[in-house]
Amino acid sequence: MSESDDEDLALRSVAMQNAQSILFARQRAEQELLQAKKTLELRTQELARSLLVMRATLDSTWDGILVTGDDGSIIEHNEVYATMWRIPPEKVALKEHRSLLEFTSIQSCDPARFVQRVDGIYATSLPESFDVLELSDGRVFERFSKRLFVDETPVGRVWSFRDITLRRKAEEALRDETRMLELLNQTGITIAAKLDLEVLVQGITDAATQLSGAAFGAFFYNTTDERGDAFFLYTLSGAPRDAFARFGQPRATALFGPTFKGEAPIRCDDVLSDPRYGKSGPHYGMPRGHPPVRSYLAVPVVSRTNEVIGSLFCGHPEPRIFSERTERFVVGLAAQAAVPGRRR
Repeated sequence: MSESDDEDLALRSVAMQNAQSILFARQRAEQELLQAKKTLELRTQELARSLLVMRATLDSTWDGILVTGDDGSIIEHNEVYATMWRIPPEKVALKEHRSLLEFTSIQSCDPARFVQRVDGIYATSLPESFDVLELSDGRVFERFSKRLFVDETPVGRVWSFRDITLRRKAEEALRDETRMLELLNQTGITIAAKLDLEVLVQGITDAATQLSGAAFGAFFYNTTDERGDAFFLYTLSGAPRDAFARFGQPRATALFGPTFKGEAPIRCDDVLSDPRYGKSGPHYGMPRGHPPVRSYLAVPVVSRTNEVIGSLFCGHPEPRIFSERTERFVVGLAAQAAVPGRRR
């Protein structure tokens, strides 16, 4: 074999080795590409699942959730947020926090302060914030926000809103209940300590006025003339005595008379719309100049010997002031007032 033949054989051997190396490299690259594709598909599936879990989590909470970017964009929100703020879909679709902020702020009792608070949070980059929002329709929301980080880099803020209207009402009702019970207890102590009938009845009248939220209250002693129409004004609370003095003694009308007979309490959300009102002359209603009365509550006071001593009355110029609960408390006060006494 000549020298040239040896060189040719060597070149062919090298070429084949190179071709095999290239083939192996291509096969390895293809395998790595397939593995990378599988890994990408797996991670895509995991990401999709994570997004579904996040969406399900957002939609399952009772809080309204809003996620905003540092550029003022809307990253995410749940339906609770849109529902509680009554935001139309086209507003949410804008993906602009400023637009939503202006829309929601007009529902606040103080729109300017509502917006200023949010602007201040953004300006100072507070890690967390919390405040209570009172809305013009009577609802109350708690607003909480927290900075949002991705790989330790701040990217936006998460806002959560919680409707605490019922909780606030329950707390107010509990405080009101406590105050009423304390007043009832104090009235009981006063009754036990007082021997003077007028002082005692005045204290009960004052308590009934305060407990019921009435503009004025009165206790009429049950005295009657030959027609059965005279009731003596014994105590008055919340108004000067001369405000009623010039009208003389009331008559046993369909609204005023039954309690002096020991009948059930009468509670009217609005006496002007009550069918029993204004049926008797000469005034056919309240006399001219009489303090206005819309809400009306009358409770009989019956002694331990079942004698009708008189009646407690509560009045207010606005309708729907007295509730069933108010009536129960005033009935309780009337029971404490039911002590034997000499009628005048």
